[in-house]
Amino acid sequence: MKYKAIPKTVVYLAISSLINHASAGALGRSGQAVTPLFEDGRVFEYYQGFISPNVEGEDSVGQSTGSVSKDYILSGVAFKTDIDSAFSLAVIVDQPWGADFEYSATSPLYGGTRANADSLAISSLLAFHFSDNLSFYGGPRLQQFSGKLELNGLAFGPLAGYTMDSDKDWEPGYVAGLAYQLSDYGMRASITYSSKIDYDLATTDNISTTPTSTKVTTPQSVNITFRTGIAKNTLLLSSIRWVNWREFEFDPETLTSPVVAFDKDITTYTLGVAHRFSPTWSGALTLRHEPGAGTTNSLFRPTNGYTGLVISGIYTTAGKMKITSGLSYTRPGDASAETAGGNSVSFSGSDSLALGIKLSVPF
Repeated sequence: MKYKAIPKTVVYLAISSLINHASAGALGRSGQAVTPLFEDGRVFEYYQGFISPNVEGEDSVGQSTGSVSKDYILSGVAFKTDIDSAFSLAVIVDQPWGADFEYSATSPLYGGTRANADSLAISSLLAFHFSDNLSFYGGPRLQQFSGKLELNGLAFGPLAGYTMDSDKDWEPGYVAGLAYQLSDYGMRASITYSSKIDYDLATTDNISTTPTSTKVTTPQSVNITFRTGIAKNTLLLSSIRWVNWREFEFDPETLTSPVVAFDKDITTYTLGVAHRFSPTWSGALTLRHEPGAGTTNSLFRPTNGYTGLVISGIYTTAGKMKITSGLSYTRPGDASAETAGGNSVSFSGSDSLALGIKLSVPF
């Protein structure tokens, strides 16, 4: 049975990175999707998501930390064009990694402790269509990263009041992938590898009399996606994302240990269904699950895995412009962290809401 009538817009709706935040307290954000490369013709895209996490904990003296994960906005743009019948080009700008944490003054142990990390990546991907079914793609990724840290509260003893601020730095990486599709059956499978990127950020702090450095490694990852038609105008969608978090590093030179550590890599699973209701309206329902990432938590990794649901809708205008909107609800797993002197903090009952919109304009 063939499903050629299924529009590609339905597929892109369900697997886009519109509100693909990893969880309320994690460091992964955009998901490093390369789906613009598979759009038809020449397309410009812009998306923006608003993520509102609620991650509140209690320290070991029974005081609230407040919601330590702050609201943030996730944005990105992409441009895709066909060079000829054999080659396509996409330029994708996204924010793959990030964090924004602050502990409330209500916690005497950790109040005023803050951490922030920002990134921006520009990926230039060239696809070679070896045949109607098989494509190879890849290209360079240039990524910027910077971070700030402030330690406050009784738990830090003589380190209380420590601050550090790194410069922004650009470093190169790369992307490589393979896709196979059977258009008549609405089937496509792809695997995409993104390399790790290492930094040695110039840093200033209030301890050292000379400039210092902070070592950062953003981890390598593999995204596997698969979709296939299961009925007229209906697709089954799935994906697996593996991130080598054990190699992640954020390690200021003046501190004795990394700020965040993982003792386990993380794999995220997605399963969903997309349906075209009319020539102008399509929708999708997607379930996402990430198992816990081991027992090594820190003040800046206050969750442990998650389960989430994403509801998406897309409107296609007469001029073929697509307006996609999505709503996501996520329940992260409970977590706890210990610091020096036997002090600790535990987090439970966390959740997160996200709302996003994306414009896709052919020209």
